[in-house]
Amino acid sequence: MNPKVFISHASEDKKRFVLDFATKLRNNGIDAWLDKWEMLPGDSLIDKIFEEGIKNADAMIIILSKNSVSKKWVKEELNAGFIKKIEKNTKLIPVIIDDCEIPESLKSTVWQNIKELNNYETELEVIISSIFGLYSKPKLGSIPNYASTAISTIPSFTKEDTIILKEICEKAMKNGFGDFNISKIYEIVNKKYDISEEVFNESIEILDNRYFFKSLRAGGQIAHITLTTIGFKRYAKHFLKSYDDSINKVAFFIVNYKGQISNSTIEEETNLNSYLIKHILDFLESQTYIKNIKLSGNGRIVTSISPELKRKLRTK
Repeated sequence: MNPKVFISHASEDKKRFVLDFATKLRNNGIDAWLDKWEMLPGDSLIDKIFEEGIKNADAMIIILSKNSVSKKWVKEELNAGFIKKIEKNTKLIPVIIDDCEIPESLKSTVWQNIKELNNYETELEVIISSIFGLYSKPKLGSIPNYASTAISTIPSFTKEDTIILKEICEKAMKNGFGDFNISKIYEIVNKKYDISEEVFNESIEILDNRYFFKSLRAGGQIAHITLTTIGFKRYAKHFLKSYDDSINKVAFFIVNYKGQISNSTIEEETNLNSYLIKHILDFLESQTYIKNIKLSGNGRIVTSISPELKRKLRTK
């Protein structure tokens, strides 16, 4: 059914704009009500305008100009339009064709400006869309994989930050080392989670600023990262339930072992992940509990143990 639209305007604006505007509305399937077309000699102005035009309208267009804003008749039509808007949710569309003062009652309503009265096809399309209730917005796409992925987000991290750090740390545990070309990490998270390059780069910069990586740059961009003790610890404290127990297990083994001990020996005796062991040794050294000699190939040899570590373990 064609929507009915009442056009409120000043008679001075009829020839210069309103007739052409109303005709274009009708050409687009909108039953525009205009006094010139609807009233004959002997008709009652009040009955025709208020009881037929406004009362039956699905929408009301107020043409605002220097001529109309001062017209008492237009104000009466506007008042009637507001009552209908409140009572029946009728749409009220202000169309401005002059630089004029906007009535106070319309200042909270979105209006349409028409700057060129002989060229307003774009503005007309917007008004027609408003009458039909058509909103111009892009098609709703699929939810990105990372948004629908169930994951416990690390405090003060975004979901993307958490995913990226988790992927890096789990890859380190799988490979036994924490050195990565950044493009390889991006390929993984983009393929698995649809994380965009922009979001990925932002997260990498933030994680780097928090000292979770040591980074190398090329052309101002991070090209290579090495996972730090701080970075892996943040991941492990959140995702590895046995993390604290693993530290204690390695620490007890070191203290009870006679002589120098390598990370490979600890791995054989504890059955813990090789990268996790190297991380624990680096962590204990950062706390001055032990001293490590780092060998080629990410190996470690514990050369000394602090009395502080022995005392700490006796209290457990």
